[in-house]
Amino acid sequence: MEALIWAGAFDGWGVPRRQLVWDLQAALEAAEGPPALPLPSPDERPRFGFLSARGRLWTEVAHTGVSAREHITALVSDKLRRMGVTLSGALADLRDGCKVWVGGVVASAQRPPTAKGTAFLALEDEGGLINVVLKPQVYEASRPALKSPFVVVEGRLQKRGQAISVVARKVIPLEVEGE
Repeated sequence: MEALIWAGAFDGWGVPRRQLVWDLQAALEAAEGPPALPLPSPDERPRFGFLSARGRLWTEVAHTGVSAREHITALVSDKLRRMGVTLSGALADLRDGCKVWVGGVVASAQRPPTAKGTAFLALEDEGGLINVVLKPQVYEASRPALKSPFVVVEGRLQKRGQAISVVARKVIPLEVEGE
């Protein structure tokens, strides 16, 4: 029930999500039996305001893993734009070997034993997935940054037929502003 509240399933009721979570907890405690102390009257209970659009997106993704409203990278899209990051949809228009900055959320990371220490990321932005290749020394240096929910990758564009990848030189953690 709490995940549904945080995901926005009850937004149509016009009650702040934090208020609904508080009220749910009070209802669950009351259902367990009479409280040791009298329950506060509705006028005495805390009042919570509505979450910002960023706060709603953050809680939806944190509690359900997805959002029906917008992509999680909307939380950092302004920062990515200011950094000059190339969006996934624009990579096909660039020439092979050019320097690029890409950013987003790490959708998956693999380090197959047959790849001799090379790691592969699927980096997701609002437009799609970006394949990122991390050579062993870059992967080792980037391990702390890869724990961040969002990253920016500096690298070289590699085109092999229809396949487009970014061979990483550096991975930088990206902090979420606000919320």
